[in-house]
Amino acid sequence: MSDPARLYELTIVCPRPQRTAPDDWHIQPERIASTVASFFVDAELTLTPRTARLHIRWTGHLGDLTEKQRRMATVLSCLRFDIARDHTGNLLPLPVRTEIREVITAPATEEPGR
Repeated sequence: MSDPARLYELTIVCPRPQRTAPDDWHIQPERIASTVASFFVDAELTLTPRTARLHIRWTGHLGDLTEKQRRMATVLSCLRFDIARDHTGNLLPLPVRTEIREVITAPATEEPGR
């Protein structure tokens, strides 16, 4: 019998960086959703005046959380937020709080009598 599928929920919260765009076009809800979808399959980015919160769901292995933080920094950069870079020009992950929740789901079962 196979193991149940593992579903992970990851929330990355960081201080909201300053905007570099002169208007709010880059942070319209449809623009945010489109940009996030380019980097994450099943994720949502929420911006408040003080924080940026990325919520991701996926199945499989937990993977490299540092890479997910780097990808969040890339998303915020694409939305025209000021993200720090290292000496070679690579985007740096933001100071973050990371919350991971693992949900164990039961395997699909057949209906009785089938």
